[in-house]
This record gives sequence, C-alpha cells and structure tokens, in this order.
Amino acid sequence: MITREIVDRDLQQLRENLMRMSGLVDTAIRRVIEALQAPSIDQAEAVIASIECLSDGGWLRVIDESP
Repeated sequence: MITREIVDRDLQQLRENLMRMSGLVDTAIRRVIEALQAPSIDQAEAVIASIECLSDGGWLRVIDESP
C-alpha cells in the first residue's frame, strides 16, 4: 500500500472515531440533564460511570447504558 493510501485510511478512521466520540458525548450530556431534572442516585451513578469511561479512553467501546 502506498503512503497516501495509508494516510487516507488513517484519516477516515480518525473521522469515524471522532463521530462516535461526539455521539457518546452528546449522550452523556443528555443523561446529565436528565439526572439533574429527576434526581435519582442510580441515574447519577450511571452518568458518573459513563463519564469516567469516556475520560479513561473507553469511548472506543460503544456503550449504551440507557436507564
């Protein structure tokens, strides 16, 4: 494979990862808002776990922990 093809492939993978990550951040923000509107210890703990997962690089795993 030539260098340009490698760069193009890596850029495409980066774009896909950024789109996935932005979706996870959007979901985390929505869950924070929901937890603030209807205070629930379980819901707050789930939000915290999701944010910790994102912070630790876990955003590469697609997580869906809908309450």
